[in-house]
Formats: sequence, structure tokens, C-alpha cells
Amino acid sequence: MSQAKAQRSGSRAPRESEFARIERMKPARRGRALERFVAKLLKDEDLEPRFPFRPRGEEIDGSFVLHHRVFLLEIKWLAGKVPASQIYAFRGKVEGKLDGTVGVFVSLSGFSDDAILAVRFGKSTRVLFWDGDDFRAVVDGRVRFADVMWLKLRRASETGQPYLPIASIESVEMA
Repeated sequence: MSQAKAQRSGSRAPRESEFARIERMKPARRGRALERFVAKLLKDEDLEPRFPFRPRGEEIDGSFVLHHRVFLLEIKWLAGKVPASQIYAFRGKVEGKLDGTVGVFVSLSGFSDDAILAVRFGKSTRVLFWDGDDFRAVVDGRVRFADVMWLKLRRASETGQPYLPIASIESVEMA
């Protein structure tokens, strides 16, 4: 077993139990706990996370660095699926930054049926989407965040598809 794979396996149980604890929290407390959880997950992968930060007049849940590129991060865990309006709000934050900035929208509760389609029309795609299944694959150690992120970015660049569930990415190396 490779050293990286052994490290992922070794950190899997504590990560899963911490996530299970967050799942049991009331929604009001769950958001910040989830941000701290994601910050630690990204730090464990050496992705230089920064959580949260507040440029003038807005709040960004976080950012991370992958392959010398900064990504902005929005994390939601709502009772229902994320509507297009929240995606538009985040896209506005992303578009207000340096050209070439890409956002990553993680919704553990998924996205409304029209949300992804609505974002694709009218403007360039600058936000990638992660759903609960994508995120849980990282939490339970089946894949690394960085590996999935890179595949999502590449596929979105090649196809224009901002939402590519992990189940449809055949080339993800399972841990």
C-alpha cells in the first residue's frame, strides 16, 4: 500500500465520525462546523485553505489552491436543494474577482433541477459543482478532493459542463 493511500485510510475513521457528528447538528450550527471540517480536509491535502474571508461588502466561505491556482468556495447544506438564485449570487462573487477565477459550489443537499441549466445559459461557466455524493466520496476516503477537483475542472474546460457527478467520472482513482 502506498504511503498516501495508508494515510488516507488512517484518517478515514476520524473524518467519517466527525462528519457524522456534523450531520446530527441543528442547521444553525451545522454551517460553520461544516466550513471548519472542509478547511481541515483541504489542509490535510495541502491545498492551502483560507476560511472564511470577507472582501468588502461580501463573504466568501473559503478558498483553496490547486496546481498554483486559487479557487473560491461556497458550501451549503440546506433542507432542500440549492436554487438557481444562490448559484447566481455566488457566480456574481466569482465574476467580481480576477479574470480566470473559478468558483466551487458544494451543496450537500444537491441542486434544483433548473439550477445547473440556468447557470450554463447566457454567460461563461466559472463555477464547478459538487453534490453530496461527490463530497461523501472524499469524506469516506474513496477519493481525494484534489483528484476529483482536477478531473471536474478538466472536464468542464473540455465540455462546458460545470456539473459532473463523481459517479460519471470513470477515471477517478479509487483509494
